[in-house]
Amino acid sequence: MHEFIAFDPGPGFIGMAGKVGEKIVCVATPKVRTDPTIRRQARELIRRQGGDCDACEQSCPLRQAA
Repeated sequence: MHEFIAFDPGPGFIGMAGKVGEKIVCVATPKVRTDPTIRRQARELIRRQGGDCDACEQSCPLRQAA
């Protein structure tokens, strides 16, 4: 299971993913909820770090079709 955290430390931040134990934790700007371009960019960043947005819960904003 993955976990999503909305966090916005500044205008250049899109997202990142890391592991806590066996769980992948995805951190992304709140803009992923409203901007499809940023959502696609965040999904790609997370994919490159080993995450799979399609495997997450339906409620995760990153799982929404970009």
